[in-house]
Amino acid sequence: MKRKEFSIGIAALTISFLFVFFTPFAFGSSSANATFDVFITAEDIVGLWGLDIRLYFNAQSLDLVIATPQPPWELANVVINQIDDSAGVYRLAMVAFVPSPAFSGSTTLAKLTFTSTEEGENGFQLAETNLADKDGDPIAHTIDGLVIRGIPTHDVAVTKIRGYPRGAYQGDPVNLDVTVDNEGDFVETFTVTVYADQDKSTFGDELVVGTQQVGDLAARTSSILTFIWDTTEAPYGKYWISAEASIVPGEIDVEDNFLKGGEYIGGIYPPPAVRNNTDILTRLISVVVVASVVTASTLKIKNYWCL
Repeated sequence: MKRKEFSIGIAALTISFLFVFFTPFAFGSSSANATFDVFITAEDIVGLWGLDIRLYFNAQSLDLVIATPQPPWELANVVINQIDDSAGVYRLAMVAFVPSPAFSGSTTLAKLTFTSTEEGENGFQLAETNLADKDGDPIAHTIDGLVIRGIPTHDVAVTKIRGYPRGAYQGDPVNLDVTVDNEGDFVETFTVTVYADQDKSTFGDELVVGTQQVGDLAARTSSILTFIWDTTEAPYGKYWISAEASIVPGEIDVEDNFLKGGEYIGGIYPPPAVRNNTDILTRLISVVVVASVVTASTLKIKNYWCL
């Protein structure tokens, strides 16, 4: 059979790969020269923004006549809608466009019309099914025949740190707003710890600013926690601020639980009183040094005239 390409969009689609837990065949039967439709569907998917999937079929007994994508978004680009009859492969890749929201729920992704070239059972297999959310992160799922079924996940993350003021006298408070997201599908309770670090390349020397608990954060929502850093015992200098969310039970993606160096505080400085005392001491030392130099010079002059 001749390879047929229906439409390839101009936008590129980048999807993170994810191993699928199970990829069984879907079976059906048909008589010779019969035309029938099959549907690729998604069920219980959360936050779908793009996909890249392949369907394998028996090219010896089936001819894929037409493939009709059915994007689940109002604004979408069908990047690949490709039939390779000689290999028995159909590939579909499509992605949403802003301002369309990510899709959550169940839907039909494509309608495929086949013609059987001989009588008997027909087998189909979905494979290399890559689903991604708006951030390009993979969406966990399983395959059941021609159904792509979402797997509920546990996932929390620290996404932003904002500090103010950016500089303070030692002993003055520094406010740190930490944004945490529940990117999973369950209500989560976890703790968040904030650190201040003068050398972010070294581990174990961080100052612990504080720890707070996040209680019952709903799925797909975020929260902002405010920490007040008491700088009384903080050594003078510049600081990087990091934050870490504890791992929740069942969580697999834990890399985004720790946001390292998410904010920069330009400096913790000596208080004005300490600075004034230091200035006075510096001036006294300067006077003594100058006086010593002048005295030494005078003695030399006197010694010279005494020769």
